[in-house]
Amino acid sequence: MRIPVKPSQFMQLGARISNRECDCCFSTELRRFCAYFGCTPSMCAILWGKLKSKGFAPRAEPKHLLWGLLFLTVYDPDDVIAGFLGINEETFRLWLFDMVKAIQRLKPYVVSFLLFAHLIVLLFLTNRLPAQLGHCFQILWSNRHHGDVGKKAKISVDGTDFWLQQHPRKRFYTFKFKTSGYRYEVAVCIQSGDIVWTNGPFPCGNYPEISIFR
Repeated sequence: MRIPVKPSQFMQLGARISNRECDCCFSTELRRFCAYFGCTPSMCAILWGKLKSKGFAPRAEPKHLLWGLLFLTVYDPDDVIAGFLGINEETFRLWLFDMVKAIQRLKPYVVSFLLFAHLIVLLFLTNRLPAQLGHCFQILWSNRHHGDVGKKAKISVDGTDFWLQQHPRKRFYTFKFKTSGYRYEVAVCIQSGDIVWTNGPFPCGNYPEISIFR
């Protein structure tokens, strides 16, 4: 039987990984945890539970998830992060890509525009379809109004590059990674942080951010 990992356990594990002791107030420890790993211990517990329930990380331990989140958050070279963690570079790279790929595999389950037929039928039969239909979509343009305080500016738009295995064509080259990559346009609600729009992918070399925006 799989035993869930509690948020408090992730908090303690995060402190050990960052070479600190949990000797401050909760708010300070939470701020430090988010600075290192990009999310809260509660979110780590939810993410870990989803990875395990789907069988996407059968050999991984909770520390490996935090290794991957640390890399995605601070985005230093993997050699630097491996040295910070006090582990071998090859070991770090092995678990890093395993965890990043595992997280990516959750996309159809947590960020999806797909509607599953059995869910629609169930909601229809229970007369809850109109109210619940929106919850089947995670990225919604209407979410730009979340937390609206009456400001004209609702969203911020930025380009995000994603690393790609070496591609022979120069049109994929990204200066950010010094290798091949795809570029996406992502719009985020200013008030709530919800992702409300994505556009892409585009070959990085051919499409600067301003061209995608236009």
